[in-house]
Amino acid sequence: MTKRKDNKVIASPQNQNAAYANVAYGSPPDVNLAPAGTTNVYESLRISQPIERGTTPSKESTNPQKSQVIRRLLIALVIVGILCAALVAIVVWSLALNPKGIGQEQDLNNESLVSSRKASNLTDHCLSKPCRNGATCVTSVASFQCFCSSGYQGTYCENDIDECLNSPCAMGATCRNSYGGFHCSCSRGFTGTYCQLEISECSSRPCQNGGTCVDMVNSYQCLCSAGYYGTNCQEVDHCRSRPCQNGAICRNATFTYSCSCPSRYTGKNCESALVSSHTYRLVGINIGGAYGGRVEVYYNGVWGTVCDDGWGNTDAKVFCKSLGLSYSRALGIQNAYFGPGKGKIWLDDIACKGSESNIGSCRHSGWGNENCVHGEDAGVLCV
Repeated sequence: MTKRKDNKVIASPQNQNAAYANVAYGSPPDVNLAPAGTTNVYESLRISQPIERGTTPSKESTNPQKSQVIRRLLIALVIVGILCAALVAIVVWSLALNPKGIGQEQDLNNESLVSSRKASNLTDHCLSKPCRNGATCVTSVASFQCFCSSGYQGTYCENDIDECLNSPCAMGATCRNSYGGFHCSCSRGFTGTYCQLEISECSSRPCQNGGTCVDMVNSYQCLCSAGYYGTNCQEVDHCRSRPCQNGAICRNATFTYSCSCPSRYTGKNCESALVSSHTYRLVGINIGGAYGGRVEVYYNGVWGTVCDDGWGNTDAKVFCKSLGLSYSRALGIQNAYFGPGKGKIWLDDIACKGSESNIGSCRHSGWGNENCVHGEDAGVLCV
């Protein structure tokens, strides 16, 4: 090929692998138009420089490495594939979350708009407050609905429900229906809304004197400590100490006791042996068949004692003999040895000879004539 100098174009030989062009733009050949950092204009245009005639181009300049080109193409294809795969993944993900897509959102917006327009045109049927007894009114397109409070029913919640039909009260309580509710009248010993709770009767501590309270249904029981008795252990057991003697039966009473004496015994505690012969009696003791005690006389309907003025063994023998007791060695006892009596002192200054049937037949100062006190009551020991 030939060089055309007028067009400032230089063509390389036919066997050269690349075409080289030098555009000088009419500038002198010694002017370098290449950008800074390049050696010449060919390098700035990224094309091979022309090879001077008579020289052989090297493999590096005439034959670019095919492997380098192929590698660059492969990298570009990989990048494009990655971008395509990411785009497909984004589309699939959006469709999975919103399968109906934008069209569905538009439909929903349209429905919401229509519903809001319809709601604005609804009539509020609850303005007249048709529901009764505290019911909640909810309006609808053509009507309303009442949601009733507990204890009521009906279209307007106007009807009272008889809660007692279900027998809500427990433990035998009486159910009383009321307007909108009910009330349980509990039996004794129970409490609570349904009378389901048992009242502890022991909560008030009714047992006294250390007694233990045992709660029972509708009642309680006190387990009394020793020496006490009664519903609340309020009574003292006076018989616990066994005050009655000679086999007598003790009967406890409020604040006291009494002894039921057996035959031939007397006294508060049945401690005195009693030998009576209508008019005369011996109030005292019986020790192994030997009787001893205070001498008493029944006169004018009243029992009384005998004063010990002049009282001796002969008087004692007459008295023991009149009662059918041993008398041969009887002894007269003075100074109320067997305890003072009470009431009248009928006889004084008795002086028996020993042959009389009773001391009333002996000489004395007269019935009721005396100058003694009960500390001088006469006594005997019949042996």
